[in-house]
Parts: sequence; C-alpha cells; structure tokens
Amino acid sequence: MIKRIFVSLISVLMLISVFPFFVSSEDDPRLTMKGNNYNTQEYASANFGLRVASKLIDLGDRYMVVQADTRDDVYVLYYTYDYKYIESFKLEEGLLPIYGAFHASENAYFLITGQENSSEDNSKEVIRISKYDKNWNYINSVSLYGANTIEPFCGGGTRCADLGDYLIIKSSHKMYKANDGLNHQANMTISVNKNNMTIAYSNYKVSTDYGAYVSHSMNQHVINDNDYIITLAHGDGYPRGIILLDEKINKNTGTKSEQARRANILNIYGASGYNQTNASIGGVAASNNNYLVAFESTEQTSSMTFPRNEYLAVVNKNSFAVNKIRLTNNTDNNLEDHLLRLSTPHIVKINNNDFMILYTSNTDYNGGTRHALYKQTIHYLRVDGNGNIIYPERTFTGTL
Repeated sequence: MIKRIFVSLISVLMLISVFPFFVSSEDDPRLTMKGNNYNTQEYASANFGLRVASKLIDLGDRYMVVQADTRDDVYVLYYTYDYKYIESFKLEEGLLPIYGAFHASENAYFLITGQENSSEDNSKEVIRISKYDKNWNYINSVSLYGANTIEPFCGGGTRCADLGDYLIIKSSHKMYKANDGLNHQANMTISVNKNNMTIAYSNYKVSTDYGAYVSHSMNQHVINDNDYIITLAHGDGYPRGIILLDEKINKNTGTKSEQARRANILNIYGASGYNQTNASIGGVAASNNNYLVAFESTEQTSSMTFPRNEYLAVVNKNSFAVNKIRLTNNTDNNLEDHLLRLSTPHIVKINNNDFMILYTSNTDYNGGTRHALYKQTIHYLRVDGNGNIIYPERTFTGTL
C-alpha cells in the first residue's frame, strides 16, 4: 500500500514537472503559464543548486501545487487524486519580485520573496516573509533590510522547517563587496516568530561558525528532528566539503547561542573557493537513530569530473560518526562509466525505518548542461533507518 501511494505521488510530480501549468481566467479558464520543473534537483552548470520552484502538498482530499514560473510569478493549482485539474489562481498580494520559497506550516502558508540591492543600501528591503491563511488570504509579513545582501537566493535552494512557534529558513545570498573588491556568495539563516511575525534571529554576516556559515554555499537543506534543527551544507571554501549540522537553535526563543555541532561527510578535492566541487547534495532525512544523507560525487582524489557515484551517508545521532555507503559502482576503468551521467539524488522519508532514494541516469549526454532533458532512466530503491537496502533498485523511464 505504501509503495502504491508513493508511486502515485511520483507520477503526480512527473506530471506537473513536464507538462505546462494552467491558470484560471474569466476569459479563458485554461491559459498556459510558462514553466517546468524537471531535473531541478540538479546543479546549475554543475556547481550551484537551483531554487525549489514548486511544492506539492497533500491536502487530504486533493493535491495543491505552489509553483513559481520563469518570470517569478507565483501560482496555486489544485488537482484531484487522479491528476485532473480543478482550479488555479495567481498570487498577487504580499510579494517582492524575486521568488525564494514556499512553506506550508500547520496553520498557515508562507512565501519567501526578495529583491536586489546593488547599491548596498542598508535601508532597502531585500527579503520578505509573507504569511497567508489556508484559504490564501494575506495576513501580514516581516522583512530583512540591507542584510549584507545585493542578491537574495543566489546560488542554491531556499528551504524551511518549523520549530514550535518559529519558522527556520536556510537560504543563500550574494553579499556586499568584501575587502578584496568582490561580492562573495554565502548561506544565510532566518528565524521568524510565526505568531507575531517578527525576526527572532538572523545570520547573514561572515562568520567563523563554519557549517552554520558556508561560503560559497552550493545548496541548503534543513529538517526538524524532534526539535533539533538539522541542516545539510555543501561548500567550496569555508568549508570545502559536505557537512551535516545540529544548528543549536533554541525551540523556545528561536535564537542561536552556541556553535553548531558538525559531522564531516565528504572532504572535497581542490583549492578553497574553487566553484567546481564534482559533488552535489540531494537531501537529509531522520530515522530513529541516524541521519541519512543522499549525495553524489567523484572519488575526490583529483580534479576529474567523472565518473560519479551515488552515495548514502549514515550519521549516528549520538556520536555524529559517519558511515558512507556507495550505491552505484562506476569506475575509472570503464569508459562507459565516464559517459554515464548520474543525477543529484532525492531521499524521501516514508516512515522512521523506510526511506526511498531516487536518481536518474542517461547515456545520451552530448556536452550540454547536466540538468538538461535527455532520454533518462529513473532509479529507485528503499533503505531502512540504518542504511540497509530493504527493496532492491528498480528502474523506469522518465525524469525527476
């Protein structure tokens, strides 16, 4: 039964990621909106993560999709459980021009949007967190001004997690000009009180709390595990690697008072700050005793970009000890392994002892970007909370 439900969800994701979206109108109820979301778990130019432009929510009687198109317009669409279109509308109120993320909390919806600040004006609004009720009535918002930001959401995907009364946001931004004359990119953290819509804590400055602060920050993931805010970071310089962190954010205050606890999952070959890392992160999930991290990487013994393999890192919650499990077996000795392109993986939690890992492969790569649409094969397998395979890998044709 679990498998059937999950495959249905994957079918919906494939449906809404490949075909055009429709928005309602009095004149024409089926106007096409411009956008797609296939393969956006991949990294742009193989270096930086892409924004999460759509979110699928199970409402109990239908599906809701919140989707930003290529113009950063935001749409809400509803589908039946058998994938039939019901209705849709465009959101207008409470938004800045650049889309960052959507998050569904228990009692409200939140949209994170922003705008550029090329003049480095500390009084300019750069990020806005807008709150809506479950009928999409705008309630209010709270904003960051200046915030050492010239470009919000730059290089990565903004993601959120609830922590009691607080919304924890992990994002990225391009910062004010540094002493070397350059505008560097890094991650940023925002904690918002969801009740009174105030900023409880924010970190957007250069910091020595490496891991909680990452520059350059290639992608950002965050989950709540029993009131511990766990984040997954991928950096090319400070640090140069993939790390898992307990952010040490207090549930009662939404603030951070000590440095994050960290587990080093992967050390990345190469010079500090060099964007090419030959790796990507696909997500983190919590089991009873471990954190499971899906990623793909080369062997990291040289600057060679291929072959790559899919990995699962199992991080013990108590000791933060890391056990890396290689899920694929591409080698330097096989030319076909160099031609085979594997995608950034997904990890999906079914329950505390059952997780699905998905990734794609293709051999029709002709020198284009890694996230382009080719003839692809979706691979999926299931593991338990300790990383043991409980359902062997299966495949079908399609894109994630």
